[in-house]
Amino acid sequence: MPQASVSVLRFGSSVVTHQIVAASQLPPLHFYANMGGTALCDALATASNLAIANPDPTLVYLITDGEENLSRQYDSDTCTEA
Repeated sequence: MPQASVSVLRFGSSVVTHQIVAASQLPPLHFYANMGGTALCDALATASNLAIANPDPTLVYLITDGEENLSRQYDSDTCTEA
């Protein structure tokens, strides 16, 4: 998919969008140290909303080192709906 774009989101206590680039230009990904807490539902819902807004087929990969314990915008029920 040379025309696909990639969005990279990091999350800990909040969700941060780092880059939206063409897949063919994606640099190596580096996994950072703990950002404090795990806003897992916020991250999943944010990524899902970006995917829904994209007219192209979209894959979402979610990598975490912990369980949900710090989401502020979404709870487990609304996260499941997203």
